[in-house]
Amino acid sequence: RGLGDVYKRQLNALSRTGFPLLPPDVNRSAGPYTVERREHSEGALRTGLCQLKGVEDSCIRKLLEERRRRGPFADFQDFLMRLNPSLPDIRGLIRSGSLDGIAAGIHRPGLFWHYFQVSRHPELFVSPAPPASLRDYPGEVKLQDELETLGLLVTRRPAELLRIPDQLSDPGILLTDSGSMAEYKGKKVAIPSVLVTGKEVRTRTKKEMCFLSFEDREGIYE
Repeated sequence: RGLGDVYKRQLNALSRTGFPLLPPDVNRSAGPYTVERREHSEGALRTGLCQLKGVEDSCIRKLLEERRRRGPFADFQDFLMRLNPSLPDIRGLIRSGSLDGIAAGIHRPGLFWHYFQVSRHPELFVSPAPPASLRDYPGEVKLQDELETLGLLVTRRPAELLRIPDQLSDPGILLTDSGSMAEYKGKKVAIPSVLVTGKEVRTRTKKEMCFLSFEDREGIYE
Protein backbone atom coordinates (compact mmCIF):
# COMPACT_ATOMS: atom_id res chain seq x y z
CA ARG A 1 0.00 0.00 0.00
CA GLY A 2 1.89 3.09 -1.18
CA LEU A 3 5.61 3.59 -1.62
CA GLY A 4 8.51 4.06 0.75
CA ASP A 5 11.03 6.89 0.48
CA VAL A 6 13.48 4.73 -1.49
CA TYR A 7 10.92 4.01 -4.20
CA LYS A 8 9.85 7.66 -4.30
CA ARG A 9 13.45 8.63 -5.01
CA GLN A 10 13.59 6.00 -7.75
CA LEU A 11 10.45 7.45 -9.31
CA ASN A 12 11.97 10.92 -9.21
CA ALA A 13 15.11 9.54 -10.83
CA LEU A 14 13.03 8.03 -13.65
CA SER A 15 11.32 11.39 -14.15
CA ARG A 16 14.64 13.21 -14.36
CA THR A 17 15.87 10.84 -17.08
CA GLY A 18 12.83 11.64 -19.20
CA PHE A 19 10.93 8.38 -18.58
CA PRO A 20 7.26 9.45 -18.42
CA LEU A 21 5.38 9.01 -15.16
CA LEU A 22 1.61 8.87 -15.64
CA PRO A 23 -1.05 9.75 -13.05
CA PRO A 24 -3.52 7.17 -11.71
CA ASP A 25 -6.48 6.34 -13.93
CA VAL A 26 -9.52 4.23 -13.03
CA ASN A 27 -9.53 2.65 -16.51
CA ARG A 28 -5.77 2.18 -16.94
CA SER A 29 -4.16 1.72 -13.54
CA ALA A 30 -3.71 -1.65 -11.91
CA GLY A 31 -3.18 -2.04 -8.17
CA PRO A 32 0.64 -1.70 -8.35
CA TYR A 33 2.67 0.48 -10.70
CA THR A 34 2.73 -0.87 -14.27
CA VAL A 35 4.61 -0.09 -17.49
CA GLU A 36 2.40 1.04 -20.36
CA ARG A 37 3.78 0.20 -23.77
CA ARG A 38 3.27 2.85 -26.40
CA GLU A 39 3.80 2.78 -30.12
CA HIS A 40 7.16 4.23 -31.21
CA SER A 41 8.28 4.82 -27.59
CA GLU A 42 9.87 2.98 -24.69
CA GLY A 43 6.68 3.21 -22.67
CA ALA A 44 5.70 4.97 -19.47
CA LEU A 45 5.14 4.11 -15.83
CA ARG A 46 1.49 4.30 -14.74
CA THR A 47 0.81 5.13 -11.09
CA GLY A 48 -0.96 2.26 -9.33
CA LEU A 49 -4.20 2.68 -7.44
CA CYS A 50 -2.38 1.30 -4.38
CA GLN A 51 -0.72 4.71 -4.11
CA LEU A 52 -3.99 6.49 -3.36
CA LYS A 53 -4.44 7.84 0.16
CA GLY A 54 -7.90 8.13 1.67
CA VAL A 55 -9.38 5.48 -0.64
CA GLU A 56 -10.29 2.20 1.06
CA ASP A 57 -8.66 -1.01 -0.14
CA SER A 58 -12.13 -2.51 -0.51
CA CYS A 59 -13.07 0.23 -3.00
CA ILE A 60 -9.94 -0.40 -5.06
CA ARG A 61 -10.56 -4.15 -5.08
CA LYS A 62 -14.17 -3.61 -6.14
CA LEU A 63 -13.08 -1.18 -8.87
CA LEU A 64 -10.55 -3.60 -10.33
CA GLU A 65 -12.96 -6.56 -10.16
CA GLU A 66 -15.79 -4.57 -11.75
CA ARG A 67 -13.50 -3.45 -14.55
CA ARG A 68 -12.30 -7.02 -15.08
CA ARG A 69 -15.84 -8.43 -15.26
CA ARG A 70 -17.65 -5.72 -17.23
CA GLY A 71 -14.92 -3.75 -18.93
CA PRO A 72 -13.77 -0.12 -18.68
CA PHE A 73 -16.02 2.58 -17.27
CA ALA A 74 -17.78 4.50 -20.02
CA ASP A 75 -18.02 7.79 -18.13
CA PHE A 76 -18.38 9.24 -14.65
CA GLN A 77 -22.09 8.41 -14.47
CA ASP A 78 -21.34 4.79 -15.37
CA PHE A 79 -18.64 4.71 -12.70
CA LEU A 80 -21.05 5.94 -10.01
CA MET A 81 -23.77 3.50 -11.00
CA ARG A 82 -21.46 0.50 -11.00
CA LEU A 83 -19.40 1.25 -7.87
CA ASN A 84 -21.61 3.46 -5.66
CA PRO A 85 -18.50 4.85 -3.90
CA SER A 86 -18.57 6.51 -0.51
CA LEU A 87 -17.78 10.20 -0.14
CA PRO A 88 -14.24 9.64 1.25
CA ASP A 89 -13.46 7.25 -1.62
CA ILE A 90 -14.82 9.53 -4.34
CA ARG A 91 -12.99 12.47 -2.78
CA GLY A 92 -9.64 10.68 -3.04
CA LEU A 93 -10.34 9.50 -6.59
CA ILE A 94 -11.38 12.95 -7.83
CA ARG A 95 -8.66 14.96 -6.10
CA SER A 96 -5.92 12.57 -7.27
CA GLY A 97 -7.00 12.93 -10.91
CA SER A 98 -7.92 9.25 -11.16
CA LEU A 99 -11.27 10.12 -12.75
CA ASP A 100 -10.06 12.76 -15.21
CA GLY A 101 -9.97 10.18 -18.01
CA ILE A 102 -13.72 9.52 -17.81
CA ALA A 103 -14.80 13.06 -16.90
CA ALA A 104 -15.78 13.94 -20.49
CA GLY A 105 -14.54 17.50 -20.08
CA ILE A 106 -16.11 18.07 -16.66
CA HIS A 107 -13.66 19.67 -14.24
CA ARG A 108 -13.08 18.20 -10.78
CA PRO A 109 -15.45 20.51 -8.85
CA GLY A 110 -18.07 19.55 -11.47
CA LEU A 111 -17.49 15.88 -10.70
CA PHE A 112 -18.24 16.56 -7.03
CA TRP A 113 -21.41 18.36 -8.14
CA HIS A 114 -22.54 15.35 -10.16
CA TYR A 115 -21.72 12.98 -7.30
CA PHE A 116 -23.89 14.89 -4.82
CA GLN A 117 -26.73 15.21 -7.35
CA VAL A 118 -26.75 11.46 -7.96
CA SER A 119 -26.46 10.73 -4.22
CA ARG A 120 -29.45 12.93 -3.41
CA HIS A 121 -31.54 12.00 -6.44
CA PRO A 122 -30.69 8.40 -7.43
CA GLU A 123 -33.75 8.29 -9.68
CA LEU A 124 -32.07 10.70 -12.12
CA PHE A 125 -30.44 9.04 -15.11
CA VAL A 126 -28.55 12.23 -15.93
CA SER A 127 -27.78 14.86 -13.31
CA PRO A 128 -28.20 18.57 -14.08
CA ALA A 129 -25.23 20.47 -15.48
CA PRO A 130 -23.11 22.19 -12.82
CA PRO A 131 -23.67 25.95 -12.46
CA ALA A 132 -21.52 28.22 -14.58
CA SER A 133 -20.21 29.89 -11.42
CA LEU A 134 -18.49 26.62 -10.44
CA ARG A 135 -14.92 26.94 -11.71
CA ASP A 136 -12.07 24.48 -11.99
CA TYR A 137 -9.37 24.34 -9.33
CA PRO A 138 -6.26 26.43 -10.08
CA GLY A 139 -3.05 24.59 -10.93
CA GLU A 140 -1.46 25.07 -7.51
CA VAL A 141 -4.49 23.48 -5.81
CA LYS A 142 -4.30 20.46 -8.12
CA LEU A 143 -0.62 20.03 -7.30
CA GLN A 144 -1.35 20.24 -3.58
CA ASP A 145 -4.13 17.68 -4.01
CA GLU A 146 -1.75 15.42 -5.93
CA LEU A 147 0.78 15.62 -3.12
CA GLU A 148 -1.82 14.93 -0.42
CA THR A 149 -3.61 12.07 -2.19
CA LEU A 150 -0.51 10.32 -3.59
CA GLY A 151 2.26 11.36 -1.21
CA LEU A 152 4.40 12.51 -4.14
CA LEU A 153 4.22 14.58 -7.32
CA VAL A 154 3.75 12.65 -10.55
CA THR A 155 2.89 15.33 -13.09
CA ARG A 156 5.70 17.72 -12.11
CA ARG A 157 9.21 17.49 -10.70
CA PRO A 158 9.45 19.24 -7.32
CA ALA A 159 12.47 21.25 -8.49
CA GLU A 160 10.36 22.76 -11.27
CA LEU A 161 8.18 24.45 -8.65
CA LEU A 162 11.00 26.32 -6.91
CA ARG A 163 10.55 30.06 -6.72
CA ILE A 164 13.86 31.60 -7.72
CA PRO A 165 14.47 35.10 -6.29
CA ASP A 166 15.99 37.75 -8.53
CA GLN A 167 18.63 38.51 -5.90
CA LEU A 168 19.59 37.76 -2.32
CA SER A 169 19.54 40.12 0.63
CA ASP A 170 23.20 39.32 1.33
CA PRO A 171 25.34 40.76 -1.51
CA GLY A 172 28.24 38.52 -0.45
CA ILE A 173 26.37 35.39 -1.52
CA LEU A 174 25.92 34.70 -5.22
CA LEU A 175 22.76 33.11 -6.60
CA THR A 176 23.48 30.30 -9.07
CA ASP A 177 22.55 26.74 -10.06
CA SER A 178 24.30 23.40 -9.64
CA GLY A 179 25.51 23.37 -13.24
CA SER A 180 27.53 26.56 -12.69
CA MET A 181 29.17 25.76 -9.33
CA ALA A 182 32.63 25.26 -10.87
CA GLU A 183 32.67 28.90 -11.96
CA TYR A 184 32.43 30.09 -8.35
CA LYS A 185 35.19 28.11 -6.69
CA GLY A 186 36.15 29.65 -3.35
CA LYS A 187 33.06 31.86 -3.18
CA LYS A 188 29.82 31.64 -1.23
CA VAL A 189 26.82 30.68 -3.36
CA ALA A 190 23.15 29.93 -2.83
CA ILE A 191 21.45 27.26 -4.95
CA PRO A 192 17.62 27.05 -4.66
CA SER A 193 17.07 23.30 -4.35
CA VAL A 194 14.95 20.47 -2.99
CA LEU A 195 16.41 18.01 -0.48
CA VAL A 196 16.40 14.52 -2.04
CA THR A 197 18.05 12.36 0.59
CA GLY A 198 20.68 12.29 3.32
CA LYS A 199 22.95 9.70 4.88
CA GLU A 200 24.75 9.93 8.22
CA VAL A 201 28.12 8.20 8.54
CA ARG A 202 31.14 8.21 10.87
CA THR A 203 34.67 9.04 9.79
CA ARG A 204 37.71 6.95 10.68
CA THR A 205 38.19 9.19 13.70
CA LYS A 206 34.59 8.50 14.82
CA LYS A 207 33.35 11.96 13.96
CA GLU A 208 29.79 12.29 12.67
CA MET A 209 29.43 13.27 9.04
CA CYS A 210 26.43 13.68 6.73
CA PHE A 211 26.13 13.41 2.95
CA LEU A 212 23.19 15.33 1.49
CA SER A 213 21.79 15.13 -2.03
CA PHE A 214 19.84 18.05 -3.46
CA GLU A 215 18.03 18.62 -6.74
CA ASP A 216 17.66 21.88 -8.60
CA ARG A 217 16.49 22.54 -12.14
CA GLU A 218 19.85 21.45 -13.51
CA GLY A 219 20.00 18.05 -11.79
CA ILE A 220 21.23 16.27 -8.63
CA TYR A 221 24.29 17.35 -6.66
CA GLU A 222 25.81 16.52 -3.28
